[in-house]
Amino acid sequence: MHVADTSGQGVIRAAKEKGIYAFGAVSDQNKLAPDTVLTSFVLDPEKAYDSVFKMIEMDNFTGTIFTPGLESTKNSTTEDGIIYVAPFYGFQNKIPAEIQAKLFQLTRDIMNKKIIIPE
Repeated sequence: MHVADTSGQGVIRAAKEKGIYAFGAVSDQNKLAPDTVLTSFVLDPEKAYDSVFKMIEMDNFTGTIFTPGLESTKNSTTEDGIIYVAPFYGFQNKIPAEIQAKLFQLTRDIMNKKIIIPE
């Protein structure tokens, strides 16, 4: 897994060459190597910008650093997060159900603040 957006394409290429799986970051990078990229942690910029624009409209923009966290799906209107996990695409049947359930539970635990990610 990388955290380098388009610069991380080298990591994905190397994983593909070695025949191992990779995770994408910032955007859904499955299209770069559909047989290699299991999923991606995707930034939802529309939602991030929308929240800033709303603060400006309400005249309560403070210029502080925000850490809104995860959302369960892209463009969720009921959650504060701006990062979501992309689909597994063709890997649904290759990833054991218990691993998928564990990822879902970890995501929920982070969203519900049962797991705190240090800044």
